[in-house]
Amino acid sequence: MAMNMEEYPGVSSFTDRHGKKRWRYRGKGRGAKQINLPGDPGEAAFEAAYAAAVQGIKPVSGVVKKMPGAALPKPLAMPPANWSRPFGGSATIRQHSRRTCD
Repeated sequence: MAMNMEEYPGVSSFTDRHGKKRWRYRGKGRGAKQINLPGDPGEAAFEAAYAAAVQGIKPVSGVVKKMPGAALPKPLAMPPANWSRPFGGSATIRQHSRRTCD
């Protein structure tokens, strides 16, 4: 696709190690990060990622959907209502671990 690069300041293309042409945005300044842009110029995904890169925000990559019957990660899972801490609480756990480790 022939295009004028003046439409997208800071955007350049390069060929990756697999021979695929990719696009990236490089902000101005010494500490500016390189941001890879999906698709080709003119596509909706490219335009959205470019706009986010110019504004300095992270583009929204997708929506997290809750799948029926999926298990929650352990930190998010709630303990049963009748659950109590082993050894009576956190202070007792520390005391118990000191006695067993010494």
